[in-house]
Amino acid sequence: MSSPSRATQFFESIGCDVSKPGFHNSREFIAQEACNPGLLERYAEFVLEKKQYKQSDIIAEVAQFIFEELGQSGVLGACVDASSLLSEVLSKLGIWSFCAKGGTSIRFSDGRSPIRMAPIFPQGSRAMTGHAWVVAPPFHIVDVSLPFQPYEEDVKGKIPRAPVLSRDADIVPVEMIDLVDPLVERDVLRDGGLRAVIPSEWWEVMNKIPGRRTDLSPEAEVRYIAIDVFAMDIPLERWHNINWRGQSARTLWNKIEAILV
Repeated sequence: MSSPSRATQFFESIGCDVSKPGFHNSREFIAQEACNPGLLERYAEFVLEKKQYKQSDIIAEVAQFIFEELGQSGVLGACVDASSLLSEVLSKLGIWSFCAKGGTSIRFSDGRSPIRMAPIFPQGSRAMTGHAWVVAPPFHIVDVSLPFQPYEEDVKGKIPRAPVLSRDADIVPVEMIDLVDPLVERDVLRDGGLRAVIPSEWWEVMNKIPGRRTDLSPEAEVRYIAIDVFAMDIPLERWHNINWRGQSARTLWNKIEAILV
């Protein structure tokens, strides 16, 4: 039998039950997080050790369900809510995952300007981050909200209406286009470029969770650069952030549970 990983040993040493997904919501974890803000990143590293090949079909099925419900709701820009719901549902089903947020760029082969969902944006923007998605091994990327963003009309048809699910996404380095809104790119260059303006905490996350790219279609690719890991700190049954066609997070979970459990 192989020895427990360093991550396993660490979490067990602070009293966490590492046998089930979602222990980041445990009292022991939350108590430690108060004095260790990077604890969720360590949880993400722990999740990345998992294989879960036999869970691939269930992950894809849940992602498709949430994708369809989000699409029917007509809500745009709900990447944080949708990713939180997906990850929490997977935890309830015994599947490991975590939510990442950061920069996402869509690049086109026809030379048109790329779409940037960047976490470095102009002052006064209402954005919370660039974009958010889920990592659920063996999938490097599970993105149920990419098609449901407020795109310009001329690019809507270029984004396939399907969730992004990639098990073999290539590792890519971070570039200006991934993290910086074009409206502030000149300011970033003036201030010394990415190395000068990106907080050290972002670099730490990027070193632990490598950037990834995958094809959307023969004409487009998408890149994901994680700068943070996040999670809801209350049970799904008490969420009030989701109201998709009158359906709460709890209602959506009940529908999924009826289908899969």
